[in-house]
Amino acid sequence: MIPMKSDVKKKFSLIEMCDFLILCLNSGMNCIGALNQIPKMHLLKDPTYQKMIEKILNQYSVGVPIYEAFEGCQGTSDDFDKFIDAVVFSQKFGNSLCDNLKNLSLSLQHSLSQHVDELAAQASTKMLFPLLFFIFPTIFVVFGASLLWDFMDQVIN
Repeated sequence: MIPMKSDVKKKFSLIEMCDFLILCLNSGMNCIGALNQIPKMHLLKDPTYQKMIEKILNQYSVGVPIYEAFEGCQGTSDDFDKFIDAVVFSQKFGNSLCDNLKNLSLSLQHSLSQHVDELAAQASTKMLFPLLFFIFPTIFVVFGASLLWDFMDQVIN
């Protein structure tokens, strides 16, 4: 498995969580039932969001309205705040949570692909130093030594 930076792991986990919620909602579960499935899901790369959902569900179980429980977790990260806004918006105004999560997932996937493209563009610059100072000189020594060896054989014979 390729090691990923923590922000990429978190964004990828949030995308997975949104897609999982969409599947649960499309299968007929209500919002709370779908959210109850997330702590049971052990496939996320980063468990931060599972813990946040557990905290929200704990607050909901003691009588706090779900949108207030979500609003209490705002400020953790920009991406999770977008998730919270999508859930709170659909709970307050009766919009389709599934549609909001689809749009959020697509926007997160787009921003993740842009971030990965930026990292890929930086890779060539990061490889320049090792290429110039380690790999190319080694190649020149190997080829130069064989050429020098052939030249010395011709001069002696």
